[in-house]
Amino acid sequence: MGLIALRALWALINLPRRPAYAGKLGRIAAFSYLLLYLLILGIPALGLYMTWLGGQPFTPLGIPLFDGGSANSKRMMFARQWHGWLG
Repeated sequence: MGLIALRALWALINLPRRPAYAGKLGRIAAFSYLLLYLLILGIPALGLYMTWLGGQPFTPLGIPLFDGGSANSKRMMFARQWHGWLG
């Protein structure tokens, strides 16, 4: 998630230096980039949400970031379906 934030920040800083998107193809390209950034952020966020819904704590490198929530299998399965479909 940290790398995603750095990548988004880098893209925002360099936004004025990017070439202009002209015409219909340019709008499609801009929409595609926006969609990719949303997927880059959304898929890992859904993965963390599934972890939390499964009642599992999230402790990368032994650092506890959040405790597991109460296990809710119905919402977890819904999140898992979207996670897989978007991936």
